[in-house]
Amino acid sequence: MTFYGMVPKEVRAQADRCANGAEQVSSLQQRLDGIVQGTSWTGPDRDDFLSTWTNHAAPGLARLEMLLTEQAGALRGEADEQDRVSGEETGDPLANLFEDAGDWLRDRAEDAGDWLRDRAGDVEKWFKDRVEDVEDWFRDRFHDTFGDASDPDRPWAEIFAQDIVDELVEGEKLDHPTEVEVLGSREITDSDAPESLEDLVLDNDESRRTIPGTEPPREYDPLDEAQIRIQTVTGADGVERYIVHVPPTQGAPLQEKVSVLGHETPIPDVDATLEGWNEQGQPFGWDNNLYAMAGKENAGANAVKEAMQEAGIPEGSEIAFVGHSQGGLVAAQLADDPSFNGGSYQVTDIFSVGSPVQTYTPANSDTDVLNIQHVEDGGNQGDFVPTLDLEGSSHAHPDGNPAPNVRDVSFGTPNPSDGYTPESDNHQAHNSVLWNEDGTAHDPDSAYYGTVRNNGDDPALAAKEERMQGKYFGEGTSMDEDVVVDVRRTP
Repeated sequence: MTFYGMVPKEVRAQADRCANGAEQVSSLQQRLDGIVQGTSWTGPDRDDFLSTWTNHAAPGLARLEMLLTEQAGALRGEADEQDRVSGEETGDPLANLFEDAGDWLRDRAEDAGDWLRDRAGDVEKWFKDRVEDVEDWFRDRFHDTFGDASDPDRPWAEIFAQDIVDELVEGEKLDHPTEVEVLGSREITDSDAPESLEDLVLDNDESRRTIPGTEPPREYDPLDEAQIRIQTVTGADGVERYIVHVPPTQGAPLQEKVSVLGHETPIPDVDATLEGWNEQGQPFGWDNNLYAMAGKENAGANAVKEAMQEAGIPEGSEIAFVGHSQGGLVAAQLADDPSFNGGSYQVTDIFSVGSPVQTYTPANSDTDVLNIQHVEDGGNQGDFVPTLDLEGSSHAHPDGNPAPNVRDVSFGTPNPSDGYTPESDNHQAHNSVLWNEDGTAHDPDSAYYGTVRNNGDDPALAAKEERMQGKYFGEGTSMDEDVVVDVRRTP
């Protein structure tokens, strides 16, 4: 029996097409790089855009060029091997069949080449249009935020967030339901009472995942619900107080990406992203950041209030909020509301890590707000999230929020210990707690937990610890109850 393998001539033709495709990708990358590098847009957002292109999009195109080049070489090698093993046989019907198949493949490849050339032009035009759109959008936002001094005390970050929300809502892109429902509450049966500020950070971090030892047990679904943890504590003075842990951003991702032929591209798919935000039950989604920063009613703040009622916290009780990221922002917004802070409850303290809290000033001047933030240090990048509040700057206070009871304290981003690997540089700077790969142990010296643990002699941290000692944790206190309330956003 005669066996026929590949047709070497056709394989070499395909190799040539792969090589040609690699050249087209290289040319496209060079043209796009010229467009991106040549924009007149300046500022940190342009730097972030440029960094995304340089570190992610451009290397992706370079990898595609390399893969096509390698494929061309591999195909040529296989054609040479086929020649060596079996020679080129012709005149047989089966061989003719392979010839016909080769003709078909060649035609399809030529069609694909035409498509790629057309798409290259389309992509180049798309990038030019997007860069111009970004420049126009930021120019409009800059004018709206900094050009209107009708309310000089209103923080610029709040105006900026309000402008984005209004644009998305008016364009029927964003539908942010603010109503929430309580799914139930569970007792954490094997928890230990917090003894320090770093213990509070650790307890807050547990709200992001399935909490072991709850009764009844329940698997956590971050796309469909939030867990609000509430600890009931009796202080050394005999007064019952409450620690309310407000969780960080969770749920549908920050952005979906456009996929081409089943492969994800670096291009954001805005419609798919907003659809994910709109459909989720998670009240602390990415969209809730915008609403909380803009000072608008939002699902996250409503979830906290409903959870506190579900837990049976008596009216007028003293409350300490603990938050990470969006959790601190929502806590600061609630403390800014006189009907909540000074009305329903007395918020004595907010302790947050990685949170933008400066846009709000507590309605009660006795409320003490302390946020810890990581800054660039020793080659480690800083945490950009706490800077989103623009330090609470406004026309009346361009140097930042003047309230003496709202403070940010900065520390350099720590390095992870051996055996602990953050997901990215951003995560290294922003994580509240860094866990090992199987989630059984956490790094004692990195993330915000490590920063708080290793800097207890810092004056601001020491003062906060002393202020809360004997009331919410530490000597003379006891934890009477530790519950988690499950809350979801309703459409």
